[in-house]
Amino acid sequence: MSPMPRKSDAEHNLNGRLGKQHDRAADVSSVPAGRPRIPADVNALGLRRQFKSLCRLLQERRVLTNGDVELVRIFCIIQDRHIRNASLLKEEGELVTYFRLDSHGQSVPQVKVNLRLKVCSDAERQMAAILNQLGLTPVAKDRAKPTRDDVEKKELSPAEEYMQKIDQGRTNVLQIPKNLLPS
Repeated sequence: MSPMPRKSDAEHNLNGRLGKQHDRAADVSSVPAGRPRIPADVNALGLRRQFKSLCRLLQERRVLTNGDVELVRIFCIIQDRHIRNASLLKEEGELVTYFRLDSHGQSVPQVKVNLRLKVCSDAERQMAAILNQLGLTPVAKDRAKPTRDDVEKKELSPAEEYMQKIDQGRTNVLQIPKNLLPS
């Protein structure tokens, strides 16, 4: 058994069910679309390309707002940190020999996990969390609602258009220019 196909708002109006339907989730976010400005510190660090690339990806999915500036900024900084430390980790290896002093003051070699490995794994975890918040992961992509377009106009039924024209006619009749009013 499959569910009934979804009715349009016009069909609901024809059936006399005006207003918000109880079983319908909002398809579009109430937050207007926008493109955040590139922060000065991102520009100074040379991360402008990453910032614009992530904004472009969010804009294609119609989920970018002006309020996303901090998340995108933090993501760019963490991504840069990850790239730098990952390249050094690749050169040095995951296990590194560190030298420490024993109780007699002698230098003793000790093989340990590279400290950069923790920096890289923390950066990866933070980047994954931010991508999830922005709706750019496989799980979160369907939960992210598209932003509303300010230029998008609601389609009116013929009856609504007629009523709107009548209302406009009333306001025009009632608005008497000041120069015609008696003093």
